[in-house]
Amino acid sequence: MWFSRKIYHYAELSSALAGSPKVCKIKVWRTSVFGVRFSSVIVTGHSSFTPMRILFQCPACERSRLADVGPQTTVLECQNCQWERPVRTADLESGLPRRCLVCGCDDLWRQKDFPQRLGLAMVALGAVLSTIAWAYYEPAIALGILLAFALADMVLFVVMKDVLVCYRCHARYRDAVLTEDHPRFNLETAERYRQEAARLKDSRRTADSAP
Repeated sequence: MWFSRKIYHYAELSSALAGSPKVCKIKVWRTSVFGVRFSSVIVTGHSSFTPMRILFQCPACERSRLADVGPQTTVLECQNCQWERPVRTADLESGLPRRCLVCGCDDLWRQKDFPQRLGLAMVALGAVLSTIAWAYYEPAIALGILLAFALADMVLFVVMKDVLVCYRCHARYRDAVLTEDHPRFNLETAERYRQEAARLKDSRRTADSAP
């Protein structure tokens, strides 16, 4: 075949740097074009030079904040209201948060870094456009629209990176070291934290209304 491409194994490297491990993944590509072979190496992952980025809502002032957390970070803070929470050594392990650094929740799930509302809007738009095409007796166009949106969804799934999301406060952790066996979204766990938030809201409302 005049063109072929193969993906070889991943390798993980760990080394001590600035008191924190550096974990990288090496992806080796082998490409052959008209019998001429080319090689390339892509290094991905977390290192001491790439801090983890946290998008969270401040528990005090309730404003959205973006913070970088690296090996030397000892405090997570809000620049607006001076809220802060210490970042302990036990909270991080090789660049992976063991628990939420904002609220201390032990449950985090892994998902694509893509806005859910935009994804739902794309699904709704595809359904509406295909329905309109079907109403005008254009089944081929209706099917093409559905296939186009399905292809776009597949491309986004491959291209977009994964992030960690906290079940309790919904803080998002970008550029964290993720493992393949990290848990995905669990509806039962999400419902447990939803009920917890509802009970907390009711107790606060009762306390505010008390004479």
